[in-house]
Amino acid sequence: MKNGEMSLTLITKENESAFHSAIGDCFAEKQEDDLFIGVVDEKGAAAAAGAFREENGVLQLLRIASDEGHRGKGCAYFLMEEMKKRARAAGLSEIGTYLFAREEDGEGEWMAWLKRQGFEIAHLPAKRYGISLAALYEKQPFAGRRLRKGEKIRFLKNQKYGFELVKETSVRATLLAEDFHGDIYLSLVDAEPGYFSDVKLLIDEALLNVREKAPEAKLLYTDINSYRLMDYVERSLKNRGLEIEKELSALYAAFAMEEDSDE
Repeated sequence: MKNGEMSLTLITKENESAFHSAIGDCFAEKQEDDLFIGVVDEKGAAAAAGAFREENGVLQLLRIASDEGHRGKGCAYFLMEEMKKRARAAGLSEIGTYLFAREEDGEGEWMAWLKRQGFEIAHLPAKRYGISLAALYEKQPFAGRRLRKGEKIRFLKNQKYGFELVKETSVRATLLAEDFHGDIYLSLVDAEPGYFSDVKLLIDEALLNVREKAPEAKLLYTDINSYRLMDYVERSLKNRGLEIEKELSALYAAFAMEEDSDE
C-alpha cells in the first residue's frame, strides 16, 4: 500500500533491526498476535514504525515513532491513517493508548500529536507515582542480603524486565516492568504472604537490567501503589531516604471508529 513515496511493510525478525531507531526494543516484547508495521521511503529505508495489539474490540497503540532522519515528513501520520482504515474494516470500536503526564509539564509533544490525529484525551481516576531512577541507582542495593541456599532469580521469557524469585520449586515473588515512552513502567509486583521483603531482591535485579538496557530512562513509575505490597515497597524506599517525587495523571487517548457512510 503506497502513499506517494511511502509504503508499508510488516516488521519481522528478519528486518526488525532496520526499524530499531523508531521501535526501540519494543519488538523483543512482542506477543504472538501483536502487529508491528513499518513505513519505508522511496529508497526502501526504514522511516517509521508502530506496534499494535487487538484487545476486546479495541486496537491498542503500543508505540509509534519516526526514524530520526524522517521526522517531520508525515511518516507516522501516514502509518496512523492506514491503521485507522484497517481498524475500521475489522469492525473494531476504537484505537486507544495509555499515557501519563506530569502536572507541571502540561501538554507534552506526544499528547499534542495524538490530538492532531483526532484522539480524545480522558483522565483516569487512578494516579501514577514515579521516582527518579538516578536516585534509585545511588541507593542500591535495597535487599540488604544475598540469595540464600535454594533461592534463585528466574528471568521470564518474552518479558524485557520480568523476574521471579524462586525457592526450590515455589515462586515467592514476581516483578514485571516495561519501557514506556522513555521511562520504565512497573506493571506488576506480587509476593506470597510473608515474603514481601523478597521483592527488594527483584527490584535490585530489575534496576541492574534497566541501567544496562535503557540508560536514558529517567523515571520509574507505577499505578499500583495502593496495594498492600506496594505500600510496603514505598515504606522501604522512604527508609532509605527516597521520596516518591512525581505525581502523574493517568490518561487514556482514544480515536473512535465511525461507520463508513453509504453515500
